[in-house]
This record gives sequence, structure tokens and C-alpha cells, in this order.
Amino acid sequence: MEWSPKPSERRLSRRADIQLPLKIAGTGFRYTTDTKNISSSGLYCRLDRFIPLMTKLEVTMLVPVFIRNRKVEKEIICSAVVVRIEPEDEQPDGTVYYAGFFFTAIKDKDRKLIEQYVQQSFSARNN
Repeated sequence: MEWSPKPSERRLSRRADIQLPLKIAGTGFRYTTDTKNISSSGLYCRLDRFIPLMTKLEVTMLVPVFIRNRKVEKEIICSAVVVRIEPEDEQPDGTVYYAGFFFTAIKDKDRKLIEQYVQQSFSARNN
């Protein structure tokens, strides 16, 4: 059965709860974390620092792929923008934030690779 979004769902891409290593770089900072979930159009992650909405970022992630029956990690580098941050305002030190990023510039082959990886994660759960 093919996936389609619910009528109330704004996302057009299937999203899976997958943890992938993630590096985020913006003006004046670099940060390392993991994804909480990902789709071919964006990702959601946990942060220990506040990043304002609409901040432009460079995102680097490692996505597992199989080449000749061997698992390797493919590095994907793309541009993204912060479209969601919770809490919405900067809090005192020690606050945990959850942020959603929308990919603004990503190679088509990398977007397809993420889409395939998300689909494989659902297939693996159903087997």
C-alpha cells in the first residue's frame, strides 16, 4: 500500500523516526546532534541551544546505504532553514529545544536516497 498524507497533514513526504548523526553550521556556530525523525523534505532534532526561526543552516548527515551488499554511510550536505523551534523563545541555560528544519537546497540524488532510506525503515518494521 502506498503512503499518502492525512487530509490534515501538511507534510507531503513520509517521515520516519530515525536517528542519524547530524552536523549543523550557521553563522558563528557549529553543532553536533542526531535526528529524531527525517523525511526527504526536512528533519526534526533535539538541540541544547536556541536557533531562531528562519535561520539558514548548512546540514551534514550520514545516511546508511548498501553498496554491493555492504553497508556504508553516505555523507549528505545540504542547506536548510529552521521552520520550527520549541520553546519558541530563548530560555535560560540548560533548556532543551526541539527544532524542525526544511531542506532548501539538496541534490535530487540525495533527496531520493533519504526517501529510499525512510521507505526501507518502514519496510523493515513490517517484516
